[in-house]
Parts: sequence; structure tokens; C-alpha cells
Amino acid sequence: MSNRDVIYQIIHKLLEEQGRQDIGITDESFIQDEDLGFDSLTVAEFSANLEQQFGRDPYTQGQYPARVRDLLDFYA
Repeated sequence: MSNRDVIYQIIHKLLEEQGRQDIGITDESFIQDEDLGFDSLTVAEFSANLEQQFGRDPYTQGQYPARVRDLLDFYA
């Protein structure tokens, strides 16, 4: 499974937990703004999931990706 697939899978899981599984995800989707709408608690959970899957995440390294593409670039 590619890094992109893993990231999308995590996002889908978080959206599903919020009952928002109908939201479409693209590489250009904003994480916290109008597209995915993650609040600070969801971002913290997202960060923990990324850390678990990849052994590091941008948030604990002081980076705050705005779009899904930023995450893909971080893990490239």
C-alpha cells in the first residue's frame, strides 16, 4: 500500500467516525478548512495515526500541512 493510500485510509476512517463519510477527498483538499473540516481534536488524532503508521508526522515536527498534498510531499 502506498503512502497516499495509507493517508487517504486514515482520513476516510476519521471522517467515518464523525458520520461524514460522504465527503470527497482529493490531494488538494484542505485539512482543517472548508474541505475536510478537521477540528483540533481530529487533527491530534490524525497526527497520532500518522505517527503510528509512518513513525513520524509533520505536526510533531512543527509543520502544519494545509492540504492533503502537503502530507503527501512530507512523506515522499
